[in-house]
Amino acid sequence: MKKDIIQHLEGMCDTGLSAEEKEAVMKLQPELIAMCDELEQLVPVHSIDHGDLHSANIQYVNGKLVFLDWGDSSITHPFFSTRVFWNSLYELVDNDPEWLKMIDEFRPFYLKPWTAFAPMEKLERALKISDQLGCVHRAISWYSYLNPSVADQSEHKKPSQWMHALLEEREFDKTR
Repeated sequence: MKKDIIQHLEGMCDTGLSAEEKEAVMKLQPELIAMCDELEQLVPVHSIDHGDLHSANIQYVNGKLVFLDWGDSSITHPFFSTRVFWNSLYELVDNDPEWLKMIDEFRPFYLKPWTAFAPMEKLERALKISDQLGCVHRAISWYSYLNPSVADQSEHKKPSQWMHALLEEREFDKTR
């Protein structure tokens, strides 16, 4: 992911960020690379990331949960799988403080099974980092998908939407 950040961060910004937003993201490049290293040290495992885990892609069928639409899946850091899920929840709760509190209360339940790999303090730090790097991972996924086949990237806003989500996550994180 570090290599992708170095090679593609500017191009991802050029898919729809304002000049000010692009400047803010580009200033983050060294920090994002350092966060990649820290995340790898905190929880050095990889797993399948669904890549699009939201309520429309989870169904309850014949008493079993079924996960649909694996088209965005990849092998990556396991905590990146929460990024789309958090975004979906944030949209549902519309920044309602009570719901946001419930989301934060859910986070330790997600982390508990991972205590076999690292202590809770490290896991909490790793999840906080992945809340931001997960945005970058999604932007890279979209950019990599579009880049080889689309001459004019400016018509495809997904990478910049995820870069914008990164900036929003950083602001949101300051309030927690």
